[in-house]
Amino acid sequence: MAAIIYAIGVLLLAAFSYGLYKIVWYIVKMLGFTRFKKDLTQKGATVEQKRGIVGTVFGKKGLPDYIVNYNGKKYEISVLSFVSTHGRWNIEKTRTRFFIESRRASKIFYKKSVNSSAPDHVLEHQGEGRVSRKELKISPIDPSFEKQIFLLYPYPKKITYSDANYHELYVGDTVEGHVVMDIKTVSEQIFL
Repeated sequence: MAAIIYAIGVLLLAAFSYGLYKIVWYIVKMLGFTRFKKDLTQKGATVEQKRGIVGTVFGKKGLPDYIVNYNGKKYEISVLSFVSTHGRWNIEKTRTRFFIESRRASKIFYKKSVNSSAPDHVLEHQGEGRVSRKELKISPIDPSFEKQIFLLYPYPKKITYSDANYHELYVGDTVEGHVVMDIKTVSEQIFL
């Protein structure tokens, strides 16, 4: 009996340690992200910050975070961010609104449906657990912007979009007129 209690204690300590590590890692990543604005301004762009880092992390997902002007072109950047990057982020379109969720594969039930005739994305979804789900506010398309950008930071292992169909997204793909990008691609796009 003592061995079982000891094993449970070790597992709880390991889970707590990993959770603490992920929170510290995420804080460091987001503090490093504050250099993004500084790097853009050093290269000659003017950056209007709409929300602070706290609003980006804890506020509504999809709202504009930065308006960047460079060489007469204007870009709207909305930062999408979650702590979990080892899984899949999914943008879901319902009849009336959008959601974005962070999902993570279950290590306990890995490949539980090996001989199934279901499509791969269905099996993937069934083998995952939801880490976080938030409503996604998508700004209307504005022709005054050169591009309206969803900046995924830190970039996840996989990003998908589901409406009536399932689509795997890559850097440069669009969702409702907004271009999906990572931090490197945003800088390259602005300073062509």
